[in-house]
Amino acid sequence: MIRDSDIAGARDAYAARGGGADRVDPGGTSALAHSVADTGLAPKHLALLYEAGLEFNSTLDAEELLPRVFDRIIEALDAEAGSIWLRSGETLICRIARGPVGEKIEGLELPMGAGIVGDVARRGESELVSDVSGDSRFVYQVDEATGFATRSVATVPLKAKEEVIGALQILNKRSGSGMFDEADLALLDGLAATAGLALHNAQLHDAEKRARDLKAMLDISRETTSTLDMDRLVVSLVNLGSRLLAYDRAAVVLDEAGKPELRAISGQEAFDPKSEENRELVRLISWLAERNEVVYVPALEADEVLPTSIRSQFLGYTESAGVKSLCLVPLGDEEGRLGALYMESGSAGFLGESGLEAAQLLATQASVALRNAELYGQVPLIGLLEPVAEWRSRMASLPRLALLRKVVVPVAVVIGLALIPWRERITPRTAELIPGDRMPVRAMVDGLLTEVRVEEGDEVQDGDILAVLRDDEIRMQIAEVEGELATARREAAAGRAGGDETRARMGEIRAEELRENLSLLEDQLGRTRIRAPVGGVVLTVRPYEMLGEYLNAGETFVLLGRTDRLQLEAAVKQQDIQRVELGHPVRLKVAAHPAHLFVGAVSEIAPAAEVRSGSDATVTVWADLDNEERLLRPGLEARAKIVGARKPVGYLILRPLVRWMQMRFWR
Repeated sequence: MIRDSDIAGARDAYAARGGGADRVDPGGTSALAHSVADTGLAPKHLALLYEAGLEFNSTLDAEELLPRVFDRIIEALDAEAGSIWLRSGETLICRIARGPVGEKIEGLELPMGAGIVGDVARRGESELVSDVSGDSRFVYQVDEATGFATRSVATVPLKAKEEVIGALQILNKRSGSGMFDEADLALLDGLAATAGLALHNAQLHDAEKRARDLKAMLDISRETTSTLDMDRLVVSLVNLGSRLLAYDRAAVVLDEAGKPELRAISGQEAFDPKSEENRELVRLISWLAERNEVVYVPALEADEVLPTSIRSQFLGYTESAGVKSLCLVPLGDEEGRLGALYMESGSAGFLGESGLEAAQLLATQASVALRNAELYGQVPLIGLLEPVAEWRSRMASLPRLALLRKVVVPVAVVIGLALIPWRERITPRTAELIPGDRMPVRAMVDGLLTEVRVEEGDEVQDGDILAVLRDDEIRMQIAEVEGELATARREAAAGRAGGDETRARMGEIRAEELRENLSLLEDQLGRTRIRAPVGGVVLTVRPYEMLGEYLNAGETFVLLGRTDRLQLEAAVKQQDIQRVELGHPVRLKVAAHPAHLFVGAVSEIAPAAEVRSGSDATVTVWADLDNEERLLRPGLEARAKIVGARKPVGYLILRPLVRWMQMRFWR
């Protein structure tokens, strides 16, 4: 709403311009007065320009205010469409477009001098065009591409200190004659005067802010790259990050063995991770991190899905901590996730677009530093290497006899022990017992399983009947064929008794045919008995549960195997497989018999490695085991060790370090 006080304020501003017409003020109020004081603008238009000047004076974020003010100008001038173009080198880029096809116009680029808007920007002079169809500068291809019909336009340049930085254009007046007049052009000039200076000031402010942010980023980078200590690193991250980002509190949570662990909170050298507040903080961070993406909630009170979900699940924490907005940026790289950087503020929208970009850049830099610290911590024996310098200085200060007694003799003993040969042990990642010889028992014919005669663990002999398929129809057919066979035999006997050789011969042929049919039916009846093809033990769990199921020919009923001879199936890590050879002894223990040591030998090594989800590649190794005492059962998990060749103890101790260096440092 335009108030009388606004109109009076606008008139006062313009009346006072005489002493400051040549001064460039930050918001452009003097330039605004200079451009519109003598144009005869309507009071509501004067007040509108006055309000725009006040708004531009109130902030350096002109790019946020410019669309809002421009919408009001389009409404005041009753224009059908409009656009704001900003200069980038010798190109004009449409930054804001309003109207039926505004979305299609935004982002469009034109060379300086192209079209009416490009010509106005090149010359730096405002212009009215009543009928674009007669203007050779009009780019009709834009209308053809968008479907919009341009009739008349008003275009003014955007200037800052006499330098053109863009242009402002409105299209097709909807009221009156349908054409824009000089008063409309003056209103656009007024907006352009204050908007141009405001944009220039905003650009200068943004450049200054970027310089400060760059210095802060360099300070953070210098601190994070100067240490490989994980605790010092995360503390520096949350505390120095406040120089770059306007948060009230930040925290770092790292993934430790698959669980989130709170490692640092800004402004706190020591904290209790088990306190109720910190537990709720970790729960909130874990919930946000499940999205595996940057999460920014500029207004926690907004009626949107994510803010509503946060309020419903973490209302106690957000109210007690006074959280109005928050952001979470994942920490990680191509090797996987490391954790998350969490920030919160008591003010809404504490980051903004540039702040969010800076937060992501900070997280990327922190991820590299954290990964380096993690790799450094994984170096074998790294804890022994750090105090070497201190130890050497102490040794240099010792007297000769003390040095001999405290250093030389112990070192000689250690070297002697290191040279003692010792059989190395290779521990598989997993080890499981499986039957030695396995044989599936299959159905010979289709049929319904009506009888199961074995249970898991039963020992059977070759040829034993394990189950019976339904045989009612076969038995009925056998009975019918037997009856027909008896009839045929009587017919043949009657023919021979009566001297009728033809009748007797026909009876014998019929009887022979029926005997063959009977033999086939009896063989089919025998196939309804599922028999053991070899001797062994039933390995299938609860075979009686298959009772009543229909088995197709060739379908497996149970699995037989030997339990007096078992095999150990072990997954050996890829870095250890070259130390395993056929015939190497294998020692293992199972939880069922912790006091008993079982011994076997490697019998087979898989020709190819296997990659299981979430782990490195492994190679399967099989070892034969004697189980005459039946102490071991198939399916048991075992703790196994493969006994390798003899190596010096020193070699076995240093090998992890040497292997790590060989994999990390090579060309």
